[in-house]
Amino acid sequence: MTAIVALGDSMIFGFWIAGLAVACIVWASLIETAMNGAPTSFQEWVGVTLGMGGSVFVGTGFVASLVYAVTKNRNKTLWIWTVLLLVAFAFLGIGAARMVRG
Repeated sequence: MTAIVALGDSMIFGFWIAGLAVACIVWASLIETAMNGAPTSFQEWVGVTLGMGGSVFVGTGFVASLVYAVTKNRNKTLWIWTVLLLVAFAFLGIGAARMVRG
């Protein structure tokens, strides 16, 4: 019974991390569309989402991994990662809006 609960627990964390990655991809697509219009090709879209969204995902994930190394608490780490992503989205979105506005 304990193994089933532990498996379900780790699946939730996996889905949480996958959700954060999807949020980064969607955010990068929206920012790119707002700044430069819709991407003209699939390759351009992939480049933008991996370049912008991937770097935000990995950067905030690195900070979250440091939190995990200190606390050893997965739940707290994922919440901190989520908050860090939201803060990064807000700051980078504001910066993108200022760039577009001139």
